[in-house]
Amino acid sequence: MQIWSDLERNGAIVFLKKFRDRELVGQVTKYSFTGVFLTFFYSVLYSVLVYTNDKPMVAHFIAYAISIVVGFLVNRYWSFRGYGRQKTMWVSGLRFSAVSLVGLSLNTFFVWLLTGPIFNGPNWWPLIPVVLVTPFATFSVNRKWVFS
Repeated sequence: MQIWSDLERNGAIVFLKKFRDRELVGQVTKYSFTGVFLTFFYSVLYSVLVYTNDKPMVAHFIAYAISIVVGFLVNRYWSFRGYGRQKTMWVSGLRFSAVSLVGLSLNTFFVWLLTGPIFNGPNWWPLIPVVLVTPFATFSVNRKWVFS
């Protein structure tokens, strides 16, 4: 009887781990699709704004701010729906904005470091950490701090 109980418990633990991993894979997948969508959304919005007012920095900040709001809503109601204890809209919205600004700062640092006076590399070098580091960092913080 003891062996059967241990197997039942261990089987339940394995099932729960697989379920948890499946949930994580689903969140990563949705978060990735959201990121691709938001990149396209930002690019179109930026292009329209820069075409209409011919001020790239103004267009960049307006498009980025709107993209943060859209990104928050899509992540809250799709990528992380049903995960953890959902905080109030304001708390999680402010936290998401903070994480987004950290992501922007991290990407800006990569551009400065890899194309600036230290390495003076080609303009495409920052894309490597922008694609391979920032999304995983922001996903982890969003999952643990914003949407948990």
